[in-house]
Amino acid sequence: MEVMNPLEMPFWQLISPSVSTELSEIISKHDNQLHKKQTALEIINTKWSNHLCIFTDGSKSPESGRAAAAFYVSYYNYSQSKRLQDNSSSYRAELAAIALALEWLRQLPSLHTGVVVCSDSLSSLQSIQNGQMKEDTFVNEILILCTHLNWQGIVVNFEWIPSHCGIKDNEIVRIFSDRGSVQIPIKYSKNVKRGVLRTTFHQPEVFINIITGSVGDKETLTPEYKVVAVDFERI
Repeated sequence: MEVMNPLEMPFWQLISPSVSTELSEIISKHDNQLHKKQTALEIINTKWSNHLCIFTDGSKSPESGRAAAAFYVSYYNYSQSKRLQDNSSSYRAELAAIALALEWLRQLPSLHTGVVVCSDSLSSLQSIQNGQMKEDTFVNEILILCTHLNWQGIVVNFEWIPSHCGIKDNEIVRIFSDRGSVQIPIKYSKNVKRGVLRTTFHQPEVFINIITGSVGDKETLTPEYKVVAVDFERI
């Protein structure tokens, strides 16, 4: 797969889509994964709460040179992927994933909501934002598809998100500390401070005490109040 049935359109008819990269100014690559996931989901759940969210991803194997593009729509629990020409760059794979998602949108019989495409490729979104049509056929196709969708009444927006932040509510994750690990469903909440994980201690089947600290208070001779540094990952 190189170019997916490009559509013809004069450049002066193209409608520039809205591209947001605000998270790239908030999030640092040195931030921990939990912070990045929480910040990205806050944006998605507030800014785009009434939109259909599509997550795109392009990848290339450094060993084999094989490349692929894929997207996932959580509302429909639907995903699609396509193999690309070997040795395609990761940049082109990311753009191909966006084009693939937009082509799928164009085939939908009806859609009565806005759309936000979430991508972790900052360079791809910047190319779309700058309208670099002559430099990349995928950018050209994406701009044309966005225009056709706009004519259908479907407004497409783009949002940059950090990579690997697609853990969803109620998904089972492994929470781990220096002492041990447990598996538990996760839920994002505005009632908990950013960077903080909170859970109860009343489910014997989970046994959270495995991961908490064993430090005691010297004055009261009681254990520390269940505070410990942790991280989590998808199972």
